[in-house]
Amino acid sequence: MSLVWSDDRWLASAAGAFALIALFVAWHYTRIPNLPAWVRWTAGGLKLAGFALLFAFLLNPQIVRSIARPGVNWIALVADNSASMQIADQEAGARRGDVLRKIGGDSGWTTPLEAIFQVRRFAFDSRARRTGGFDALAFDGRQSQLQGALLSVTKQFAGQPLSAIIVLTDGAATDLSQPMAEDVPPIYPVIIDSRAGLIDAAVEHATATTSVFENAPVTIDVSIRCVDAEGRTITAKLLDEHGRKVAEERRIPRSEAETVGVRFLTTPEKSGPAAYRVEVAMDGDTIPQNNQWNVVANRESGPYRVLYVGGQPNWEHKFLQRAIADDAEVKMASLLRVARGVAKFDWHSQPAGKAHPFYQGQVREDEAERYDEPVFIRLGIRDADELRSGFPRTGAELFPYDAIILDNLEAAFFTRDQLTLLRKFVADRGGSLLMLGGADSLDAGGYLNTPLADVLPVYLTARHSQTPALPVRVELTREGMLQPWMRLRANERDEAARLAKMPRYLVAHGLDALKPGAQSLATLTDGDGDGRVFPAIATQRFGQGRCTAFLIGDWWRWGMLGAEQHAELDKFWRQTVRGLLADVPRRAAAVTRIADDGSLSLEITALGPDFRPAERVSVSARVRDPEGKWTDLEAQPDASQSGRLLARIGSKRSGPWLAEAIVTDATDGTVSHTRTGWAINEDAEEFHAVKPDMTALSALAAKTGGRVIAREELPLLVKELKNRPQPVMETKTEPLWHQPLWLALAMACFVGEWGLRRWKGLA
Repeated sequence: MSLVWSDDRWLASAAGAFALIALFVAWHYTRIPNLPAWVRWTAGGLKLAGFALLFAFLLNPQIVRSIARPGVNWIALVADNSASMQIADQEAGARRGDVLRKIGGDSGWTTPLEAIFQVRRFAFDSRARRTGGFDALAFDGRQSQLQGALLSVTKQFAGQPLSAIIVLTDGAATDLSQPMAEDVPPIYPVIIDSRAGLIDAAVEHATATTSVFENAPVTIDVSIRCVDAEGRTITAKLLDEHGRKVAEERRIPRSEAETVGVRFLTTPEKSGPAAYRVEVAMDGDTIPQNNQWNVVANRESGPYRVLYVGGQPNWEHKFLQRAIADDAEVKMASLLRVARGVAKFDWHSQPAGKAHPFYQGQVREDEAERYDEPVFIRLGIRDADELRSGFPRTGAELFPYDAIILDNLEAAFFTRDQLTLLRKFVADRGGSLLMLGGADSLDAGGYLNTPLADVLPVYLTARHSQTPALPVRVELTREGMLQPWMRLRANERDEAARLAKMPRYLVAHGLDALKPGAQSLATLTDGDGDGRVFPAIATQRFGQGRCTAFLIGDWWRWGMLGAEQHAELDKFWRQTVRGLLADVPRRAAAVTRIADDGSLSLEITALGPDFRPAERVSVSARVRDPEGKWTDLEAQPDASQSGRLLARIGSKRSGPWLAEAIVTDATDGTVSHTRTGWAINEDAEEFHAVKPDMTALSALAAKTGGRVIAREELPLLVKELKNRPQPVMETKTEPLWHQPLWLALAMACFVGEWGLRRWKGLA
């Protein structure tokens, strides 16, 4: 608003006349005797003010205002249609949605708003859409995508003067954590908050973690958010995919607002994805919709292939083979050397014939190995051709294995190329290598200065010349306690008690220097009792894979103590093998991926025989929804990355999902199967926040130039919008003297001066 003079030609004349009147008024009041000074100044000032206003009116001052042009600018009125509006926490047990309808239809503020602006109404849940009114809203949306709705509404007004967006919501949006990506007009959230109080126990989230810990390979951690639940008993149940109860826990919150945690340990009936549902119950809970959560534990499934190569038959191989014999997911092929080759220069000491002495009198000479070649036996092979030529010599032969175990085998057993191939198996293929510490292994096996020396987690030369005094005892380190495959007990105290009963070992390597980045999972202490500690089990990442070294060579002694210890050793070997296989890449793998637009896709990764991204593959994929219905998916190559394919999943229905893919590599004809599972919890997420997130809402409104409004402030908001700058404005001019206030002020000045004169008895 501004003041302008429409006719300033009389300004000089008016100023002169006012000056003469001012001189006359001053002369007049100075001649009156016995008049107090304050009366002289007050009465004179009032008369001069009155004349000043009269002269101002003669110059015709104009008041210029910029106002919103009526009926041109737009206001978007957006209502929350999500299921959380069904919560009955308002006065007299009313639902939030009932209050929203009442506010949206209140003519006390909507009529004045529509007199100035054009109003367009929208409803939103997972998306925003036009609506004629709010009376027909069902409040059944499974999501509250507030920010997405604001962007959608803004785009619909592209090129039109949108003044503001008024949002009627309970503030329980599911996307407030995401930043606002685009500029939007001022936003005014009108919060329909709780007025009757809440008692709630909600599953905030649940996560599944898989491990190789045999007694409980799946850990499900549940976070339960409690509101006004102090002293109430909360019962949490874990149900499997068939609805059968697996476990149950109880908690009692100690404060009005508290988040309690529950941990379930369970063993799925089979490998692969396992679906669970967490259910929470509490007396007096007012929001049962947020009392359950679906979770899927993705356990890797085989078949896995392990190659064991031993320098001689021993107890270690016997216990290892027996331990994993019943594991349907792991198959171990063994290449055992039962007799070493005889050096050629000892030919004169050999009996007549060319066959190895090991075969004398057993097989025909032409069917036996030569006397200068070692004798092998093959166990657990898939067919007659597997390992026929001994240890693999090419990647095509070695890379199909997921893990390799070398036991009591000297470096001279391998050719230089085979040692280099073992290095590539770990570094490039991503396989796991375990070297057991027999008498002909590690430093005693001559691996120093070979391609395999860099792969091992320990330096093959000791920092000190000391060697452990036998027998030695074994203890787990802190890092070892944190590795599930190293533990056989559920807690540290029981694990320490078990270790105290372990046998003393007689085959140990005194290699006390770990590589940078390597971890010592167990230590051995020598028998002298002087506190010298050496690594017993060490591991490190190397390239894409992992190498682990056991620096004790007679673990089998553990199983000789009795039936209980024998069972413990079997369990340890099963967990160790599973630990080797935990992070090994497969030819095909599938995971779910959420795009920026919220769409869900199945991401399939295909690797070739060299375990590099495959170029020529065909994929057959399908997905199973929570109702058990299978739907075929179409996988398309991802242009951004070789060897990756994407299959879009249209539905996002709440519950556990399962997807499987069959990948066929045209290079070698290998067919790989992969499965993955995931869970969608739209219902729980929608009812996740029972109270508005005022911090996020205030930040959102302030960023756009708006503010959070209480429902009682809506009439004031209409006046605020009317007086603030709008996209389309018009100029309105009005004479100042048309304002009754100014005329009344001028008359008040003269009346006030007359009143003072009469009070003091002046004429």
